[in-house]
Amino acid sequence: RFRTQLSRIDTVLTLVEEVPGDPPKAKLAPYLRSLISPEDMIREYGSRVESIKMLADVARRVHASGLPAGPKREMLEMIDSAVFDTIRTEILGNTAITFTDRILMILRLCSGMVEGRAKQLASDTLNQALRRPEFILNYLERFPGAGERRNAYFKLCEAMMDSGLVDKSLVPSAA
Repeated sequence: RFRTQLSRIDTVLTLVEEVPGDPPKAKLAPYLRSLISPEDMIREYGSRVESIKMLADVARRVHASGLPAGPKREMLEMIDSAVFDTIRTEILGNTAITFTDRILMILRLCSGMVEGRAKQLASDTLNQALRRPEFILNYLERFPGAGERRNAYFKLCEAMMDSGLVDKSLVPSAA
């Protein structure tokens, strides 16, 4: 039976999560490390941009695992580097996409990321966008009626707050 790289990663991470004690987790670390190849994972996933969410999910699971610190850090750094490069080149560097859409992509794909350069880049970008009034104004122009705009505004503020990426003082209160 054909098993994808992502399904093998999932299987090994599930084993790591369920096996009791540190020695068995340490024995699984080299096998998991051999599977963590961000470029192969992105290729298998199909879309570089959409793979950000998948890579962030894998990083979250690796981060929460009981793996030894050294191998865990190495895997997280590899994933973080790939996500950082993807945000920088495929989202921020893509001028065919409007500024507002780039910000919304970061908000949708980068919420809940573990600490690292990629999370910092996403966070800095969202915080800068919130300091620019045209971001929210351009976003709200997409909605025809005042009621729809109000709902969209509150949903955007809620998504920003829930993302863990923005300075809460920059998010207008939904009062």
